[in-house]
Amino acid sequence: MPPLAPTDRIAIVGAGAFGLSTALHLVLAGHPSALITVLDRSLPPVTDGSSVDISRIIRADYADPVYATLGAEALAAWQAPGSVFAPAFHAAPFCLVVQETAHGRTVADPAYLAEIKHNLRRLGLPYRELASAEDVRRAWPEGLGAGRLAGRGFQAYVSEDAGWADAAMGVTLARDECVRRGVSFIGGEAGTVRRLLYRADGTVMAAETASGLVVEADVFVVAAGAWTAGLVSLGQATISTGQIVAFLKLRGKEEEQRFSKLPIYINLSTGWFVFPTHPDTKLLKIACHGFGYTNTMLVVDADGPRDISTPPVQKMPTRLQGIPEEGISRLRAGLVDALGVEFADRPLERTAVCWYTETPTGDFIIDRHPRHSNLVVATGGSGHGYKMIPIIGKYIVQAMQGTLSEQLRSRWRLDTKRMAGDALFSGDGSRGGPPRREFTPLEKAKL
Repeated sequence: MPPLAPTDRIAIVGAGAFGLSTALHLVLAGHPSALITVLDRSLPPVTDGSSVDISRIIRADYADPVYATLGAEALAAWQAPGSVFAPAFHAAPFCLVVQETAHGRTVADPAYLAEIKHNLRRLGLPYRELASAEDVRRAWPEGLGAGRLAGRGFQAYVSEDAGWADAAMGVTLARDECVRRGVSFIGGEAGTVRRLLYRADGTVMAAETASGLVVEADVFVVAAGAWTAGLVSLGQATISTGQIVAFLKLRGKEEEQRFSKLPIYINLSTGWFVFPTHPDTKLLKIACHGFGYTNTMLVVDADGPRDISTPPVQKMPTRLQGIPEEGISRLRAGLVDALGVEFADRPLERTAVCWYTETPTGDFIIDRHPRHSNLVVATGGSGHGYKMIPIIGKYIVQAMQGTLSEQLRSRWRLDTKRMAGDALFSGDGSRGGPPRREFTPLEKAKL
């Protein structure tokens, strides 16, 4: 694909973190906003998208130095005076825990945490060691004081420069800024892309939507998250997995205040994590950052029939609600472990499935498609992409222009020749909990 021309019409499929950031950074790079169109099943925030929720962790805590640097850049962008995204950001300490007693193995071993802390020191970001579970309880007596916390091999630290973002608000702020700058949006059936139409030379001619609308453009960006593999042939480069999330309604102002003082707390060995009280909804969000569940479906595209894991394709009024019973048990076990036995039978306000787009190593995919020269794929958030919304569009635009650094280009390359079984999609080493499995037919009926 040649460098972008000022007259190029650009169609972005997907109005989540990657798609909106791309639109915004195209305008910031000087591309005429009148030539940029974003398509999705509804105007953002798209209710069942993975970029929509009440909270996402914003941190630079990575064992990988490349992502630690990107995370620090994103963290600074969230907090910058006058930032579009600043109203959605809430500063909070981030406590990371590992242990050896989860599912028979240590998911995040001491070396993994040591690499994270090395990167924090390199970036000048403060953290504090917590040598024991008792140290954690002493640090947050009101929130974590009643929890057991400890397992064999317990280690922890708290990152002092971190926080969380109201995810739906962040997407809304990005959308509003794009609209203010003149970017066009198409939602509903007219924005629900069913397939891409190709010329004989492999270039994309248009996107055809559920309403029959055909949207032509010169350059296409597919940033459709977990739905990407249903639109573009990616081989076995990604897999979409459902992750378990739940929300608790706290009992009165005393509990709301008590748990507003929580850190963002994650046990990397079980995958379980919790956020402080959400100030608007008064909900306590808990979830598991794990290997997840798959939903395998047969799709037919230019490469013929193939099985992929994908969320249901119909537009949902809310995020998918049903989660497996074992998932509820894991979430409850985490509640008791961290917050105490008083939460053993606490009713869950609601549960949800959050869809990750996984890559084997947890790297993003931001690349021109090897067979379609005017198509850029931006996907593979792998459960850690949302925090990058203030900055990731800059790098996607660089990929479109052919100016992305060699380091990032090699990390984010789309390998459509990867075959099933080449990798276990184990991510970047931060996952905890049981192995990945397929949703059962009964569980699928609840999706």
